[in-house]
Order: sequence, then structure tokens, then C-alpha cells
Amino acid sequence: MPALWLSSLAGMLISLVSSLIGRVLLALGIGAVSYIGISAVISQLSGIAFANLGAVGGPAGQLLGLLNLSPAMSMLFSAGVIKMTLQGLSAGGSVYRWQQGMPS
Repeated sequence: MPALWLSSLAGMLISLVSSLIGRVLLALGIGAVSYIGISAVISQLSGIAFANLGAVGGPAGQLLGLLNLSPAMSMLFSAGVIKMTLQGLSAGGSVYRWQQGMPS
């Protein structure tokens, strides 16, 4: 009788672990493909933007240099990547909002 109980428990554990491993591998694969694709697009866009920014010459280029437009553009690209990341994670339910204070 204990052998029957142990074999059914082992079968249940094997099915749970295989399902969990499959889900984790699938999630990692989709995440890696998404990261690589978004990384390529963002690097292309930032390369084009910075190349065109460097083509501006004369007083306009000097003014853009004084305004530190290049770091500001980097911040905007970074904010866009973070926004896309949080939207992608919250769609799957993996990100929870941290709240301070008493729950209402």
C-alpha cells in the first residue's frame, strides 16, 4: 500500500515539476527574444537620432550643446525602455506596486 501511495505522489510531483520547468523555459525564451528585439530597435533609433543631432552645425549646434540635448535624449530613450518593460511585466502579473502606509 505505501508503494502505491509513493508512486502516485512521485507521478504527481514529476508532472508538476515538468509543467513548471516548461513554463519557466517558455517565459525565459519569450523574454530573451523580446529583449533582443527591443534592444536592437532602441539602439537603431538612438543611433539615428544622435547621428542627426551631430549633423547640426553652426550656432544651432552650439546651442544644442549648451542645452545638453544629448543626455536629455538618452534619458528619454531610457524612460521609454523602462515604460515598455513595466508594461510588459505588469501584463503577465509579475510586477506588484509597492505601497507604504496602511491599506485602505
